[in-house]
Amino acid sequence: MSIELPTGVVTLVFTDIEGSSALSERYGSGFEATRAAHFRLLRETATLHGGSEVSTSGDAVFLVFARASAAVQWAVAAQCALRAYDWPLLTPAQESETAAQAVRPRVRIGMLTGEPFVSPDPERPDYFGPPVNRAARIMDAGHGDQILVSSATYELVQATLGADIGFRDCGVHRLKGVGEENLWQVLHPELPADFPPLRTLNPERHNLPLPPTAFIGRETQIAEWRALLTGKTGGAPGSRLVTLKGFGGMGKTRSALEIAEGCVETFPDGVWWIALDAAFTPDDLFAELARSLHLSLLPQPSVREQALQFLRERRCLLVLDNLEQMPDAATAVQTILQGAPHVACLVTTRSALGLRAERVIEVPPLPKDDAERLFLDFARARRADFAITPENAADVTELCRRLEGVPLAIELATSRIGGMTPHEILTRLEEPFRLLQTRAPDMAPRQRALRATIDWSYCLLSEEDRTLFAQLGVFAGGFTMEDAEAVCDAFDVFETVMELERRSFLRTETDRTAQTTRYSMLESLRNYANDRLKEDSTTAQEVRDRHTARFRAHAERLRQCKRKEEMAALLKLEPEIGNLRAAQEWAQSQSDPITEAELSLALGKLWRKQQGLLQEAIRTIQTSVEAVRQLPTPPEALLVALLTERAGLCLDMGEDAEAQRIAEEAMTLAQRANDVNSLAKVENLLGQVSMNTGDFPAARLHFAQAQTLFVQAGEALGAAIVPNNLGLVEMMDPAGNQAEAIRHMEAALALFRTHRDRSGMASVLNNLGAIAQSQNDLAGAYAHYLEALEHERALQNRLGIGRSLNNLGEIAAAQGEGERACRLFASSAYLLKSVGSPDLTYVEGQFSQTASAVSLSPETQANLRRSVEGKSPEELTALLL
Repeated sequence: MSIELPTGVVTLVFTDIEGSSALSERYGSGFEATRAAHFRLLRETATLHGGSEVSTSGDAVFLVFARASAAVQWAVAAQCALRAYDWPLLTPAQESETAAQAVRPRVRIGMLTGEPFVSPDPERPDYFGPPVNRAARIMDAGHGDQILVSSATYELVQATLGADIGFRDCGVHRLKGVGEENLWQVLHPELPADFPPLRTLNPERHNLPLPPTAFIGRETQIAEWRALLTGKTGGAPGSRLVTLKGFGGMGKTRSALEIAEGCVETFPDGVWWIALDAAFTPDDLFAELARSLHLSLLPQPSVREQALQFLRERRCLLVLDNLEQMPDAATAVQTILQGAPHVACLVTTRSALGLRAERVIEVPPLPKDDAERLFLDFARARRADFAITPENAADVTELCRRLEGVPLAIELATSRIGGMTPHEILTRLEEPFRLLQTRAPDMAPRQRALRATIDWSYCLLSEEDRTLFAQLGVFAGGFTMEDAEAVCDAFDVFETVMELERRSFLRTETDRTAQTTRYSMLESLRNYANDRLKEDSTTAQEVRDRHTARFRAHAERLRQCKRKEEMAALLKLEPEIGNLRAAQEWAQSQSDPITEAELSLALGKLWRKQQGLLQEAIRTIQTSVEAVRQLPTPPEALLVALLTERAGLCLDMGEDAEAQRIAEEAMTLAQRANDVNSLAKVENLLGQVSMNTGDFPAARLHFAQAQTLFVQAGEALGAAIVPNNLGLVEMMDPAGNQAEAIRHMEAALALFRTHRDRSGMASVLNNLGAIAQSQNDLAGAYAHYLEALEHERALQNRLGIGRSLNNLGEIAAAQGEGERACRLFASSAYLLKSVGSPDLTYVEGQFSQTASAVSLSPETQANLRRSVEGKSPEELTALLL
């Protein structure tokens, strides 16, 4: 059921119980009754004043009010109700002799009036963005029984409330992570007026710069990274050296500031920010350190010795921002750690220091949702009326994907929002270095353009590192160390790759199952590397030729696989789709149709069988079929393989006549070459055509012949396909036998299970589910469809996942869960549309019919569709299941 919450300018309210953790520890389960009563009082008073509950977490409540005056009146009423309530008596859990006593929870309340972003999900509405973050920080600043409001809320209500409600100006305060805010305390005769100083950042304990923007995303990661310094994880002591490492524009400095703000109360002698953009030697570092600490320096001893003497007995955190340009940075930091044993350092750099005490954190790109939130925040800073709408949502999602979640790239892109739409920005991303720049005077020159950011790091590389970096640009989508050593020409590829990784030009990802490491680079870095590679045309030709030869060999091995080996080979080759495509394009540019066809065949199989991208597969296979046919003497085995794959794609698209024509051409070539395995595949395809066109006797003959040929070719798993198809014949033939259909399919399923063929298992399970559904065995059908979905999820097959979600939607509709069915149909339609499946028309009909049956309004239907757009198959299935 949809939940309606106010939108536009609203008042956001956060509450929590001061010291709730200590109370829960002291009184154990007895405190739960107190907590429950506190929730009830807050909700009852909120209802009376027109408030809506957004969410709860622990003992915290998030409320929203359409009117600011109602929010303030509710806060006063809630605090009065909490003070007047007859609280239950509690006895400390560990103090048996202590008398029971009433324990009144002391609740702090903070609020802000603003216009937050609203999630599009009608079933799980939520608010997010800077106003929400700021409202939560206002609550954090208060004490139990205290009510704090923002200056915007105060301005709206100060002249509209009764005489019994007043305000006290608490002044401007620095709030963690969100900048400054003028806070006001709400006064009322029945509430206490005097409290300790607000819990905001004390300027005497830090010199942290004001953040230029609100901090968005990485909330969980920031807490984990901060815990490394403060030692609050599992009781372990904090690390004295934590390094935030990443390429330029990843948000290292902004993340360090967010971490540092949360450490001010932890370090007795404060947190001190040392900006080192212009520091190139250890002496520069210590001079800047002394300046930042406001040291009164003497002529003697050295600045270094005076700084270390000052720090020797102090327990503080130094944030050393931007160390990558300093060759002796590790020595300087080690000097601080040795000379000041109680000091901790948080470092931002593009290159790890390599010290044994160092805890290195690779700062990753932002995930999809956080990237879009950041895009919206930056865009609104340029145009206050900017919003993500149904018309531009897909463009924003694609922009953030193309910008790879890099905060600087997103900021530079949104600097164009004043004069361009997201769609117009997207169309110009083919020239990223020209587009992604700004003239903002408050940004460092090297950050005003994406190319300048890369130039800065590139110039710090040795000549050998630059040479290999340029050659590595040939890899699309990543590479292994073995790939680099086979393709690149350098004195020591291994050591140079490791150095580029250390300097954040490369990222790593470990396949824990295979225990292999894969390297990759941001697409912006790859574009830059390719530009450098083109500067030496001879080297570029040689490198691309070796790259193409390596991945053609991978493609040829896939073509030679038996069916039982093919699925493992596809899974292993799937990460190489980018490389296969780059090699295919290079072969095409070099007029090498045979190499291009080998690569196209591998790509077609990957797109069809692994990802369900039918249109992509059709385009690449058809292009190669035409190119190979034009050769004076086409290699018949390769042409048969291409035609067989193309016929299968025709069947997927419901083009039975074209599938038959192409299969018969493949049959002629395979017979001439006496290629038994190909003949078996073609007989199976012709059986499917006959079945689809209602010629069931011919279908049975084709399938029987296919099974004989598969056995003759030694393709045990290939033979498992046939019983599944024979089962389909029995299921579809009006004169067929349903029991025989089930017997055939269960035999096929057993064979697929034996060989762990997920694609085969998913296909059979969906067919068994359809039989159970036709017999009104909804529970059985649901179980089959759900297991099929799990196999498709493991394969990450968008087509298969889309079909399974539709099947589950039909079961939900049959069980009377119309709105859930519509959500499943909407998700299915989104996935099927993304792969160009002809099944889309059927699923859209299911959605419309079910939405009409449960009287979903057009607006709710549109919201359902919007809520699934841009989500990955894994995100969709996790949400739905």
